[in-house]
Amino acid sequence: MGTHTDGLLETLQCTLEYLTPKDDKSEETEYHKQIRKLIEEPMETEDDKDFNEEEIRQTIQSIDYKKATGEDGINKQNSTVDFRKISFTG
Repeated sequence: MGTHTDGLLETLQCTLEYLTPKDDKSEETEYHKQIRKLIEEPMETEDDKDFNEEEIRQTIQSIDYKKATGEDGINKQNSTVDFRKISFTG
């Protein structure tokens, strides 16, 4: 059974810890080393563009409540956030 969190920050921390793997170089396979090498330098393409708070809000609001979660475990219910409490600047 899960645990309860006290507030938005703790909820976000728990969610990130659950959904993102630990970055332990000592456990890397050769495949992981190749991936790390590929992502060390930012890849810029003509399609790259910055996104803003409104685009994030629209994307989350467009998630269908009736759809099952994907591999990341994210669905509409656990991705609804009060954007007034989150800073999108440095």
